[in-house]
Amino acid sequence: MRIGANVSVARGYVAALDYLESVGGECMQFFAKSPRQWRGPAVDPGAAAAFIDERRSRGFGPVFTHTAYLINLGTEDPELLDVPWPRSPMN
Repeated sequence: MRIGANVSVARGYVAALDYLESVGGECMQFFAKSPRQWRGPAVDPGAAAAFIDERRSRGFGPVFTHTAYLINLGTEDPELLDVPWPRSPMN
């Protein structure tokens, strides 16, 4: 079993790996944006590439992103079910 935590990426994704490694973590979860809103900043491709390289070189993983708190799949309110999902740049 791997041990990990939900960690802040405010100082950068590689810094999050550094922190988890320093406390003995083997996997991580993080918020890719504020969990209290639908939109978030674009991911810096260079920072993402550096994170991927560091993760691979350290043999660290798995890594998960935490979804927004706004999602409520159990609601019966039709207005809340009609969510304006953000469109991926790939769409």
